[in-house]
Amino acid sequence: MSNAKTLAAVVLAWSIVAVIATTTAFIAIRGDSLSTWLQIFGPMVTYYAVWVAVSLAIYRVVEAFTGSAARQFLGVAAHLVLFLVVAVALPFIVHSDDWRTWLYGDRAPGFHTLAAVIYLLNLAGSFLIRFYRLSVQKDREARDARLRSSLLENQLNLARMDALKMQINPHFLFNALNSIGALIETNRNVEAYDTTELLGGLLRSALDQSSERLLPLEQELEFVRRYVEVEKVRFGSRISFETDIDPDFAQCRVPALVLQPLIENSIKYALNGPAAAVRIDVRARRDGDLLMIELADNGPGLAGSAGNSVGYGLKNVRKRLELLYDNAASLDVADRPSGGVRATLRIPLAARRQD
Repeated sequence: MSNAKTLAAVVLAWSIVAVIATTTAFIAIRGDSLSTWLQIFGPMVTYYAVWVAVSLAIYRVVEAFTGSAARQFLGVAAHLVLFLVVAVALPFIVHSDDWRTWLYGDRAPGFHTLAAVIYLLNLAGSFLIRFYRLSVQKDREARDARLRSSLLENQLNLARMDALKMQINPHFLFNALNSIGALIETNRNVEAYDTTELLGGLLRSALDQSSERLLPLEQELEFVRRYVEVEKVRFGSRISFETDIDPDFAQCRVPALVLQPLIENSIKYALNGPAAAVRIDVRARRDGDLLMIELADNGPGLAGSAGNSVGYGLKNVRKRLELLYDNAASLDVADRPSGGVRATLRIPLAARRQD
């Protein structure tokens, strides 16, 4: 609260007290006219106007001497001095014509007792306000600290996610370059040239997506198709790739390069197994509030591909899902009853931790 608003609130509060006190005295003496009420109201206004300034002074003393035991002791001394000043000043200010009666005469005990009660009430109110403000300040500081911590955590997660994504690019780049080298060594120069062109297009696509963390599913699938085309130069008709995507989900946003490591695993382990060719099917459908993407192959299964945590590819995908969605997304890999492996990716359709 600003100083102006604080002053206005204090003035309003004591003005209300002055009106109530005036009306109470008016009823007690059985007054019967407005002029009588105004005669009472004049001294009341003066009396409680003094308490406006005193109330602010009391709060300042409470603020200034809060803390160590030594400061609290000084605060007690300051309050005693302030009260003595108020007790002496009030008779001169409110009853200047007959100040002796109110300072040490017949009416002094009641007058000073009322002043002491009002002072103690002000003191109690000041401590309550001080406590409330400190509580609000601590809550605000704790909230700001949580916000800063959350922002730092998000920035760290984004940096980790980018680093994980960047691990993928050189990996398939090296594989593609090895394929081109093998083609050149076997004098398949035309195929090597075609592979170089396909690789160039794939890298341009990867660079275009380098700043994106989430992409429409159809854009991610287009990138995967280009990757498969590069691999087909090496393996020819031994690779078959089919997709079955509901058009309603084509624009659903998925992590960039999330499917490529899964496709790479399918090609790697299926072609190294007993199968003469690998068939990879990708389909997407809704599963409650999740987008479920299934990638199935006809490879040797998990027993023939080193188990459920094949290579760094699956670990990479799972870590990126954790950073993006916390526990709301998942990647499950299991054997298919008909042979091969099925990787099931579940991603929230609406709520996302990052975008």
